Amino acid sequence: MDRMKREANDDQLRRIFSELRQGDQGPVPPFERAWAAAAARTGRRPSRVPWAVASACAAAVVVVALILLHRQNDLGLEAATQLAAWRSPTAALLRVPGDDVLRTVPSVGAALMRFDALQPAADTP
Repeated sequence: MDRMKREANDDQLRRIFSELRQGDQGPVPPFERAWAAAAARTGRRPSRVPWAVASACAAAVVVVALILLHRQNDLGLEAATQLAAWRSPTAALLRVPGDDVLRTVPSVGAALMRFDALQPAADTP
C-alpha cells in the first residue's frame, strides 16, 4: 500500500514538473528568428557619440580630481610647516640640571660622572 502511494506521488510530481517546463518554454521565440534578428542588426554601425560623451566626462572627472588633490597637498604642507614651528609654552619647565646627560647616549666603558670636578683644585689649601 505504501509503495502505491509513493508511485502516485511520483506520477503527480512528474506531471507538475512537465507542466512547469512547458510554461517556461512558452514565451521563448524560436532560435532561427532570434539569430536572423541579430544578424540583421550587425549591419548598422553604432554611433560614436556616446563614447565621446563618456570620454569627455571621464577626462573632466580626472581634471577635477587632480585640482582637488593639488589643493589638499598645499594645505597639508602649510599645516605641517606650522606644526613643526610650534613650541610649547611650558618647555622651559622641563629643563632640569644635568639634562645634557639625558640627551646623550653614553659610550660603552665611559664613566657617567666626571671625577675631576669632584676633586679639589691643586691651588686650594
